[in-house]
Amino acid sequence: MRGTIGNFVIEIIGAFVVWALKGFKGAISDEMSGPHESNIKTWRNFLITIIVVLLVVVVIGKLQKPANETGTYKIEIINKNK
Repeated sequence: MRGTIGNFVIEIIGAFVVWALKGFKGAISDEMSGPHESNIKTWRNFLITIIVVLLVVVVIGKLQKPANETGTYKIEIINKNK
């Protein structure tokens, strides 16, 4: 396992995305770098994880309605007595 749990989580998220993009061919461990390596796989997985986290934050932010936003409703009253 990597040095810390955080590093492992970053590594596994990036490796999973790459593995999924390859159609789940091979093993997920092929997309992960070793515990004490600092190579292109490590940086690739780190950047992919950052992108995934940012996308999740943006999507959650778009789904939430701001608390101070008030709805504007137009009510039309029709007088049928005329």
